[in-house]
Parts: sequence; C-alpha cells; structure tokens
Amino acid sequence: MVGSVGGDIERRLRGLLDSDVCVADIVDAWIDLMSAGLTSDRRDGCPIEPIATESVNASPQVRDASARVFACWCLAVADRLRADGWPDAEADQTASAVIALLEGALILSRIAGDTAPLNAAKAAARTLFSAGRAAHFPNRYPDSLPTTPASGR
Repeated sequence: MVGSVGGDIERRLRGLLDSDVCVADIVDAWIDLMSAGLTSDRRDGCPIEPIATESVNASPQVRDASARVFACWCLAVADRLRADGWPDAEADQTASAVIALLEGALILSRIAGDTAPLNAAKAAARTLFSAGRAAHFPNRYPDSLPTTPASGR
C-alpha cells in the first residue's frame, strides 16, 4: 500500500516537473496544494509520513517501503535539477533538502492547524534553489531566480 500511494504521488510530481515551469514555481504550487488540503481538513497531510514514523521499530518492511517512496520523490526533484544543468551531487543534496523541508513543514502545519510553516517552506525552498543557481550559474541569473529552467525546456 505504501509503495502504491507513494508511486501515485511520484507520478504526479514527475508530471509537474516535466514541464517548462521552473522548479521553484512547481514546489510553490505543490505547497499550495498541501495548504489547501489542510485548510479544508486538518487531518490532511502526507499519506506516507504517519505510517513511516510509526513503523520505524514496528515493521522493517513498511519502514523500507516508506524510505523507498521518499527516495523516489527526492530522485524526481533531483532528476529535474540535473536536467536543468545542476551537478549530480548538488542536485541530490538540494532535492533531499527540499523534500525534507516540505515533509517537516507539513507535519508542523498539520499539528498546529496553521499553514504558516508551509508558507515559510516556500521561501526556504526558493532560497535553496536560488543558492544553487547562483553557485552553478552565476552569469545566467545574477540577481534572482529565473522564471524558466536553465535547460531552456
């Protein structure tokens, strides 16, 4: 079940990432979807995290399936960053940081019943993407995050 639900989310995420929209805008839209879900139902949230957290000691199989799901989500973002010209290590690191950021913000928002942590995650994710772009493409985007990916897709 974990793999099936996680795979559905990965397919949706990859569908969004396989577009001409810059990755930061895609993450913003993803966060907006999470915020809307929490606004309509405080119980809404990541379908993987609660199972993953509870399975750490209880079920190695569920824990492993959950870890694979999160790794696939990270890979989806990293693949897009690599397609945009990011070096492998930085793409992997930034993708992991973004997924961790989103999952943590979703947990905090869900517990608090407030979307403020998700809104803060938007700014933080943009900072991660901007820092990466500035480090790897200093002549292309000297002052701000671009509205189109570096790959020109």
